[in-house]
Parts: sequence; C-alpha cells; structure tokens
Amino acid sequence: FDALDRDIERTMKAQSIPGVSLAVFQDGKVIYSKAYGVASTETGAPVTTETLFRLGSTAKIFTSAAAMKLALDGKIRLDQPVSTYAPELPARLGAVTLSQLLNMTAGLRDDAPMDGPHDETALAANVRSWTEDRVLAEPGKLFSYANSAYVLAGYVLERATRKKFADVIDELRLHRVEEHAV
Repeated sequence: FDALDRDIERTMKAQSIPGVSLAVFQDGKVIYSKAYGVASTETGAPVTTETLFRLGSTAKIFTSAAAMKLALDGKIRLDQPVSTYAPELPARLGAVTLSQLLNMTAGLRDDAPMDGPHDETALAANVRSWTEDRVLAEPGKLFSYANSAYVLAGYVLERATRKKFADVIDELRLHRVEEHAV
C-alpha cells in the first residue's frame, strides 16, 4: 500500500485537503486502514481511523443504486408518483416520481441542514415535517439540484420496503447490482 499512501499524500497536498481516513476492504474484511492529516485545522487534532466524516453526496450513490435495484426487482416503479409508496405526503410532494427525484427534476427547494437528529427516525421525521412549499417548480420541467430530492427518495424507499433506510441499503447488497446488468 506504499504507492496508495504516496498518492493520497500527494493529492492531499495538491488539493489542500486537511485530513483523510482510508479503509480498504476485501471479502468484507478490512485489509488496510490508515489516517492522514488533521481532523481540525484549528486545533491540529489528528485524523484517526475512527474519525467520522460527513458523507455528503456520497449517500446519493447508494440511494440511486438501491432505487434501481428495487426497480429491477419489480418492487417499485420509478415512473409512479411517490404517493404510491408514501400516501401521507402533501399532494404536491406526492405527485413527483422517483425518477424525477433521482435526476433532479422534481422541482424541490434545496437545503442540506447539518443540525438536528441523525438517528434511524430522523429521515421520516424530517420528510413528514415538509409542506407543499417544498415544491418550487412543476415536476419534470427543469433541472434543479436539491439535496432534499434524495432525502425524499430515501424516505420513499423506506416506505416502499417498510424498512429503515440503513437496512434497505444493507439488505440490497449493492455490490451485487452487476448481476442485473444487461
């Protein structure tokens, strides 16, 4: 892993990245882990292999893959209004489709709050607090990047499967999606 270490250190320097934590898995087991740099530029606290980082948009990849696998398995339809799976949503929110959510054409207002609860109930509680004003444009008419689209997509996957989002991702074994490839 010497070459990997050198590449990471070179990239961190070139892109002014303060800290990174890395884990390499093989057959479901960690075969290499290492921490680089600092977790706080203010305090100089080092990154460790246990340091937590915000996922950010990485979760969108898993949400999309889960939705596609469920669609391939015939468990959801991407072209159906999300109210098919979550009838409790306000009408304007329920009218959008998973396809529109995943391709950022649902017309939703963007936000990405960092505060609030992050437990297994947080996703549902967040979405259930939304009102009709979350929809800013007619669904399907324009591209508008909105983190809230993927929040809603994750919630719809929970409702369609009757499982928590983390369990949806875990149970789908996303590393096997290639089995359905054409």
